[in-house]
Amino acid sequence: MSDLAKLQQQFMNLLQGESSDISEQIAQQGQLNTQQRLSIYKIRLRAVIEQDHEQLGIYLGDDLFEMMDDG
Repeated sequence: MSDLAKLQQQFMNLLQGESSDISEQIAQQGQLNTQQRLSIYKIRLRAVIEQDHEQLGIYLGDDLFEMMDDG
């Protein structure tokens, strides 16, 4: 498995609430800790999904779409 594929799998595990060691891949920067930076990544991902895949929200409905944020 390539390094990129491993990183993608680690991020997917994080999003699905599974065990993930992705925090080891996140560099410290400024005053934000690793968990804060991971939270920002998740928020940005959700914003992209909401913007670019509007039909997904309609298809899933509000409850299922909100569950995507629970990871």
